[in-house]
Amino acid sequence: MDATSMPQTLFNTQEDLPGPRCGHTLTAVYQRLILFGGFTSVPKVGSDNSLQCLTNSVYCLNALTKKWTRVYPEGEPPSPRTNHAAVSCGHGVLIQGGIGSSGICNGDLHVLDMSGETFKWKKVVVEEGMAPGPRYGHVMGFAGNKLVIFGGKNVLDTSTGEWVDTSNEIMRRSLHAAASIGSGIYVYGGLREGLLLGDLLISGEVLTSGQPIPSILWRSPEAPSPPASDMNNRYQPNFSREKLQDLVNKVISTLLRPQTWEPPVDRKFFLSFPEVAELCFAAKQIIEQEPTVLQLNAPIKVFGDLHGQFGDLMRLFYEYGYPSRQGDISCAYVSFVQVKYPKNIHLISGNHEAEATNKVYGFLDECVERIDWNDGNRAFKLINDFFSHLPLAALIEKKIFCVHGGIGSSVFTVEQIANIKRPVDMDCEYNYKVVKDLLWSDPTAHDSILGIGMNKRGPNIVSFGPDRVYAFCERNDIDLIIRGHECVLDGFERFAQGKLITVFSATNYCGILKNAGAILVIGRNLDVIPKLIHPLPPPISPSENLTDKAWIEVDNERSSTPIREQPNPDFDQQGSTS
Repeated sequence: MDATSMPQTLFNTQEDLPGPRCGHTLTAVYQRLILFGGFTSVPKVGSDNSLQCLTNSVYCLNALTKKWTRVYPEGEPPSPRTNHAAVSCGHGVLIQGGIGSSGICNGDLHVLDMSGETFKWKKVVVEEGMAPGPRYGHVMGFAGNKLVIFGGKNVLDTSTGEWVDTSNEIMRRSLHAAASIGSGIYVYGGLREGLLLGDLLISGEVLTSGQPIPSILWRSPEAPSPPASDMNNRYQPNFSREKLQDLVNKVISTLLRPQTWEPPVDRKFFLSFPEVAELCFAAKQIIEQEPTVLQLNAPIKVFGDLHGQFGDLMRLFYEYGYPSRQGDISCAYVSFVQVKYPKNIHLISGNHEAEATNKVYGFLDECVERIDWNDGNRAFKLINDFFSHLPLAALIEKKIFCVHGGIGSSVFTVEQIANIKRPVDMDCEYNYKVVKDLLWSDPTAHDSILGIGMNKRGPNIVSFGPDRVYAFCERNDIDLIIRGHECVLDGFERFAQGKLITVFSATNYCGILKNAGAILVIGRNLDVIPKLIHPLPPPISPSENLTDKAWIEVDNERSSTPIREQPNPDFDQQGSTS
């Protein structure tokens, strides 16, 4: 991996840049990087033997927008320090120990709470047990829902929320490194009384010869984590059929209001965690019974990417009809209304229906914000478990193939996709490549670019030419491929002489692209008619925009789907543009 400087880092004023420094910490909290403390110049000792140029300043870098901001949290901050330990904890950062201007800091523990509109410093007080002595060069991290501190003689037993003392020799070390994977934390190397260490520890055991080390467990009272068993165990339904039906009706009456729906001002979610969990379970039961490639009938409507722009979904429902017992509708992205109409609404997976992607692009953040820390994390797990079981493609009347991304370089037959078991085992190299192509690949920029090429989205993602489309259609006896995944200015765009259509249903994506949104209406004779909605005009007065302000700010922080390049006007455009 090549290390390069981040290009075009943004800032409002010079004060927003952290400047050169060392001995600080940089902690990732979702898409934000929090920089704290350290030396602001080459470390030196003053005439009074105190360390000079230490700071307790806080800076935030939004990794999506690449913008630095100087942060001034409320509350009493930790003293200026270096060589401290820091770890992310929900919507915050825990800071412990380090070296201050007059020597080693005490064993204080602080949390930078980032859950509200303003950052706040809070001091965590653990009254039970013996607090850890002054220390630096130590590490701490989370193993599941438990905070682990390695280094020094005094450690934190987090199973009881007490500081304890251990004489276990193997624990005494400094300047070591640690990382957590799932419920385990790994520690490598370090220094003990001049001895350079080369052992590897894992929480609860040592992987070289030696005595087992004790588990070091603690739950923060400032930012509690849900129990690991609750996070990982299968949710057990406890709603009666009648109660579930009442819940589904509640969802529909609250959300399915095409003419009157507006986003809630306070952004709080209207369902409790048990209600979200019950809907996840019910929806998962439906999709588990469906094949990996759905077999659907016309007439039908196909929706493209919405990316959470629920207002656009309501506008499309208002203009072109919404689910009823008498109608058929196929949505590539709509919520748990499928529980009410399992034979009328059909879902297939997109590239964002993955836990790792959702952690990076803000869905976990939103669950925690709109529900709460414990239940938000649990809801996130359950929803992503539902996502992992979604079908990967659909076939309409055996003639129109629907997929989120495309066919890439490894997808040759519909049967090949149908044989993939769900939830998909992405550790299998074959599954990884095929599913990556289905969910992430794009057509080339225009019909004159053939074959397989690189894709600007990143490594292991390809672009496929019209020749791949023609071959796939002929091999599988289909007439058309419908896909989403790319924002197109007119809401839909044809490729490969009309053999492939990209459809995108969100308008003015992320508030900046000014694109139309579209759906595709497929008739009984399989004629395809695009139906469009255009971006809403800007508000006449600022007061009209107050309700949407917070939502727009969230959109602006989102990494937008790249807009598809316009076809080259120099080649035959029949069926290639909208």
